[in-house]
Amino acid sequence: MKLIIPKSVHNKLMYWTRKEKTECSGFGYVDIQGEDIYVHDAIMAKQLNSSGDTEIDPEDLTLKQYEHRTQDKPGRFKLWWHTHGPMSVFWSGTDHKNIAELMQHGWFSFLVLNHDGKMKAAYGQPSPKLLIDDIDVVIQEELTDLSDLNKVVRDIRAAHKSGDLNEVYDLFINAASEMSDPLITEETIAAWDAEFEAHARKKVYKKYDPKNAGFKRPHYMGHTPSRYEEMEAGKDDPVYLNKEFAAVQGEFAKWWEDNNG
Repeated sequence: MKLIIPKSVHNKLMYWTRKEKTECSGFGYVDIQGEDIYVHDAIMAKQLNSSGDTEIDPEDLTLKQYEHRTQDKPGRFKLWWHTHGPMSVFWSGTDHKNIAELMQHGWFSFLVLNHDGKMKAAYGQPSPKLLIDDIDVVIQEELTDLSDLNKVVRDIRAAHKSGDLNEVYDLFINAASEMSDPLITEETIAAWDAEFEAHARKKVYKKYDPKNAGFKRPHYMGHTPSRYEEMEAGKDDPVYLNKEFAAVQGEFAKWWEDNNG
């Protein structure tokens, strides 16, 4: 089994991976082709990212699924991809939980990337329960339409028979460029940037203040926010409000007074 990613989709994924210094994530549209998984496209949804996790807004994700179905695009919503920034590629504890949750909805494929271009992929299904790790990732070069390619072959043969070696050389160069990385234009990069900027945000925590119910998460308490909070209207950055901390506000305030009195 292989995860086959067209070069144009891989280019987009790597651009997003390197653009985000920490983590980011998204989903992809794939099909099973024989024994392999073919990736048609990759997308982002609204998300809040940090160095330790990436959290997607479920409402926006549902909207993306609806848009895909109504636009009659190829592939099924069966790939979850995310990045590990400059770290190595592996399945963290949080990743394993996400994988288990997604497998409850049928078969799914998984991909993690890092800044160095390394990738790790897996396939999972609920019944019979199966998880195949470290499946091969193949970057597929994208050729021209077959009729165009056949025409190039005919032209090269004709030029060779005529003895015009310069024409043969030019035809080979043109054919090679068609089979190389898809051309990344300024318009392409602008589109990738627009999709990234429209969806990816940094997690921002309110600074701790014992006299105020909204405060920044103390990292040593090991609490991770569990719910996506919509960005407040008129603000550039979203703010997580750790409501679970409200229950320990009095206890923490007392600790603060005892240690900082």
